[in-house]
Amino acid sequence: MTRPVTADTLHRTAKFFMDSGRADSHEQAIEILNTFGLCISVGPELSSSRDHQIALLTLVNLACRTFLGGVHVAGVPKASLLAPLADATSLRGAVTELGGWSLKSMFAVGQACTSDRLKEAAATLAGN
Repeated sequence: MTRPVTADTLHRTAKFFMDSGRADSHEQAIEILNTFGLCISVGPELSSSRDHQIALLTLVNLACRTFLGGVHVAGVPKASLLAPLADATSLRGAVTELGGWSLKSMFAVGQACTSDRLKEAAATLAGN
């Protein structure tokens, strides 16, 4: 049994899909949202950087609310939690507690995104 959709339970992006005509119902909009996911790749600096941990955990927390298909974080080091943003004592535990999936590794299909490719993309978008 599905619970009724109220102003407090309506997903904002689902509402956008319904308002724009992309979805005919709340259920259809949620089905679309379930196809959106995010993969994040992190480095070893998270072991010792409180600021990096805060950035990662903030992203995981927010992304889990938008990308209903899942938020996967690759390369999370075995490290103590330096930022008290979750009840967990480890960084991996905090990622999981906030709704993310901790992966040992990740692979890319196609060309990997390098800083040079990012600069090229930025130049293209800027019209240079």
